[in-house]
Amino acid sequence: MATSKLAAFAGVAGLAFSAACGPAPAGSPEEAEPAAGPLDVSALVGQMRDMAWAEEVDAAQTLIEAQRPHHDTSAPGWLLAASWLGRGAGFAGRWDVAERYASEARDGSEALLDQRDLDADTDLPLALGAGIEVLGRVRDLAPTHVVVNVDENTREQVEAIAGLGPAIVVTHPVAPEDNVRLYGLIGGLFGREERAAALAAAFAAALADLRRAAARLPRRDVLYLIWKRPWMTVSEDTYVSRFLALANWRTRCSDPDVRYPEVDVTPQLLRRLDLVLFASEPYAFTPADVEEFRASHPVGAARLLPIDGEMTSWYGSRAIEGLRYLRRLAAEVA
Repeated sequence: MATSKLAAFAGVAGLAFSAACGPAPAGSPEEAEPAAGPLDVSALVGQMRDMAWAEEVDAAQTLIEAQRPHHDTSAPGWLLAASWLGRGAGFAGRWDVAERYASEARDGSEALLDQRDLDADTDLPLALGAGIEVLGRVRDLAPTHVVVNVDENTREQVEAIAGLGPAIVVTHPVAPEDNVRLYGLIGGLFGREERAAALAAAFAAALADLRRAAARLPRRDVLYLIWKRPWMTVSEDTYVSRFLALANWRTRCSDPDVRYPEVDVTPQLLRRLDLVLFASEPYAFTPADVEEFRASHPVGAARLLPIDGEMTSWYGSRAIEGLRYLRRLAAEVA
C-alpha cells in the first residue's frame, strides 16, 4: 500500500488561517523560488520517460498535473507524456495510476485517429501503443478485489478500475486505532480471520508499549513538513497527526478546513516549535533539504529531524512497525 503521496497530499490547496501558519504572502522568501513554470512538451515527455524508468510515480503524477493547465491535452505530445506515466506506474505496480493515464493516452490517440493518419505525427503511434500495452497488463491481472482509499484515490481512478470488474473495497482510516477494524475487514473478505486476529494483537501490544512510554515523555509542539515550494503540513484531522499525538507530539499549523495546508514558516512560528520534522514522503526530504532549511530560517531552539513517512502514514500491517518506530524516535528526542 502506498500512501498518497502528492495525489493525496499536495493536491489540496492551502487556505489562510493564521498570521503564523498561513500560506506565504506575496514577496516572502518562500515565493522567491516558485514551482517550475510551463514546460515545452518535448521536455515534459523527456521527464516523464526518465521518471517512468526510475519508477518515480508520485513525482511524475505531480509534475504532469501541474503542467496540465498549460498544454493542449488532446495533442500527441501530451498523450505521449501521459503514456509514459502509465508505463512507469505499471513498472511500479501502481495499477490504478497506470490505468488512469494509459486510458487517457489510448482514448486521446483514438480520438485523433478520426482526424488524421496514425503516421501523421511520430508521437501518436507511441502514445497509442503504450496506452494499449499498459491497459492490457492491467486487465491481465484480473483482480477479484481492489482496495482503494478515500485520501489516495480519485473518483475517476476508482470508476475506471470498477469498469474492469473487480469488487471495490473502500478504506478510510483516520486514526491509528482504525487499523484494527481494517484488519478485520480484510481478513473477513479473504478468509484470513486468524491472520487478522494476529495482526490486531500485535498492533494492540505495540500501541500499549507506545502509550506507556509516552506517559513519561514531555509534550512537543511539532511542524511535520510533507512538501516544499510551497511548504505544506498536516492538520489535526489526519491520520499522521493522530499518529504523532500518541507520542505527545502535537502538530502545529492545523487548519480545520484544509487537511494538508500550506505553511508560512516565520520566525514567530519557529519560536513556538520544539521539532520540525521532514518526512520522507510524499516529498522525499534529504539531509541537504534539512541543512538548506537550517541555513535559510532562524530555527532557534527547534530541532530539525528527518522522519520516515512510511512509518507515520502507512496504515495496515506497516502501522505495527510504525508504532515501534515512533516509540524509539520519541525516546531518542526526549
